[in-house]
Amino acid sequence: MSYRSALLFVLLFFLAGYACAESPGLAVEEAQEKDPFAFTWQRTREAVSARNLLAVQEEIAALENLKLLLGVRSLESYSAELIEDATDELRAGNLDEASFYVRKAFQLSPQSPYVVLSAFSIAPATGVASRAELFGKLLSQVISSPLSLFSAAHLFLYPLLWAVTFGIILSILLLLITQCDEVLRAVALRMPLQSRGFLAPLFIALCVFVPFFFGPLAVLSVTVLMVYLFLPRFRWTAFVGSVVVALWGFVLPLQENVTVWLGDSGVQALLRVYEGGHQEGDLERLGDLVSRRPSDGVAIYTYGTLLRRFGKYHEAEKAFLLAEKNLPSPAWTKAQLGMLAFLRSDTQQALEYYEQAESEGLDTAAFYFNFSKIAFDLLDTTRSRELADKARGRDRAFVRELQEREASVGMKDASATAELPLPFDLLYQSALTPVPGVSLLYEKKAASLFQGVSPQALGILGVVLCIVFFFVSAERQARRFQLYYTEYALPASLVVILKLIPGGAWVWAKRPLWAVLILSLVFIALLPLLHWPSEVSQVFELFSFSKRVYLIPFGIFLLGLYYLSFFLSREEDEQ
Repeated sequence: MSYRSALLFVLLFFLAGYACAESPGLAVEEAQEKDPFAFTWQRTREAVSARNLLAVQEEIAALENLKLLLGVRSLESYSAELIEDATDELRAGNLDEASFYVRKAFQLSPQSPYVVLSAFSIAPATGVASRAELFGKLLSQVISSPLSLFSAAHLFLYPLLWAVTFGIILSILLLLITQCDEVLRAVALRMPLQSRGFLAPLFIALCVFVPFFFGPLAVLSVTVLMVYLFLPRFRWTAFVGSVVVALWGFVLPLQENVTVWLGDSGVQALLRVYEGGHQEGDLERLGDLVSRRPSDGVAIYTYGTLLRRFGKYHEAEKAFLLAEKNLPSPAWTKAQLGMLAFLRSDTQQALEYYEQAESEGLDTAAFYFNFSKIAFDLLDTTRSRELADKARGRDRAFVRELQEREASVGMKDASATAELPLPFDLLYQSALTPVPGVSLLYEKKAASLFQGVSPQALGILGVVLCIVFFFVSAERQARRFQLYYTEYALPASLVVILKLIPGGAWVWAKRPLWAVLILSLVFIALLPLLHWPSEVSQVFELFSFSKRVYLIPFGIFLLGLYYLSFFLSREEDEQ
């Protein structure tokens, strides 16, 4: 090998070594640009793998500092991983380590109901918190978060609607059984004289049994009509059934659309950012969502919020300008553009934007807090104090948190400014924006409820049945000639069976509306034992109940019902 060749070889060797030494640093910078938390979390995972709890604690503290700097409220995906680590440690018999990871999970996401749900089983097992404490914390977090309330309503809507549907169907069927003499008389009066003896019961049997082949709402619709026609004094019970049919028609398209919307990874990223958090890859997920929903102002605005959070002010500005064209009011985007101007030290421009936003009616604690910073930077201390007082008047705890952050990082730091999430009603409108292909889902669901009937038809049918209520009079039934089936009475054995059915005693006492309420509650209590529908199974898994534990309160509930039924029956017998 010649001297030049050797020199070239050594030079290439050092260049390769330099490249190898530099590439991790470049990767770190790139990762931090995409997600400021990613590199620190990677080191946290390495410490977890090495079972170095001291290092884990230091990295979690670093993540806490990053949260403070960036104004992020929670890191739910990281907390979820720590909950999994805790579960693994508990299975291995390492109680102290498991308890440590659960506490750190709560530390990263102290205000997240999803983390509380994830820890509902592991936290009591490790002694971090009792189930009662977790349930109280979960309840307070859900109540204080419109998004959590919306998610809970979406989760429980189908189970509640199914329970009420079964409750009203069974109540009306029991009512038709107990009042079958009146029903037979009413039908017989409309039948030919020579054949009414066998046609009346045959007609009733067909009306009751044939709809079962078409679905539960077919049964409900027909039995509601029977009550209107043959038992009009119980028309309020039929009206409740009519409302349930109409509700299914209106709810199906909305519920299925929201289900698909919530299942979208881009929407999940949107909701995380809306709640003050995010995880690795959310910027790309939101960008993809915006490309698929170019007219969704909420998605574009949230994308701009995350871009601003990552310090990409130019891209954020373009996103807010685009969002302004797709939102009902420019107030929110004006405030965001004003904050970008403030962070670029163009305070006069920021003031103009904020005055425009105020004239458009923006009136939140976050808005006034940021506005007070702009006024203070322009040396208008009187106005700054007034605006800060307005912010405190709307949310004192929120302002105190921002002021503490401001004292730590400085007034003009991006993390010391308040984010401006859109009103929840705009998020709800985004959820109801039709998703392509969702009609196939709700048409299929409607077919399982009433074969061959669309949700729109169900809604119309329910409304028509509600209107029938106003044309039915109980007095008309009282004026009928009581000529047929006057000696008919239910067999005593059937009466006993009827009273053994929860709610049956109330039907026998001619209080079917109470029976609807009681049977609906019974079906609500039964659904977790059946693990149906799927939403109930999700709740069961979240709270990690066992059937054996659940049977205790369920049994107490049934005993209480039978106790009340006994006294009601005795009261009826005395009368």
